[in-house]
Amino acid sequence: MHFVQKYGIAKWFNGIRGRTRPDQEKPMMLAELIMQRSLNPTRVVHIGDSLEDAAAASAVGAISVLVTGASLQPPDRVMLKQLQPFVASSLKQALQYAGGDGD
Repeated sequence: MHFVQKYGIAKWFNGIRGRTRPDQEKPMMLAELIMQRSLNPTRVVHIGDSLEDAAAASAVGAISVLVTGASLQPPDRVMLKQLQPFVASSLKQALQYAGGDGD
């Protein structure tokens, strides 16, 4: 949570997860989090920076918001069209898509 606390946006997050091992699959991590917290996946907003993040959200039925410019990989336009995530130019805009005011 250090990053979100540093930028004063912690109130908009219920959790932040990242891989602890390179072989962990994002859809499984997200599914486990949803089950642990007894969440409705259609009410979960997954904010990420790659098509892998969007695919993970799609796999569990969550809403996906991609922040552009953060990933080292240019997006594959075919995959982008298939996954149809919300695309934000900043974290503030991503939070607005997620239902917050971004402030």
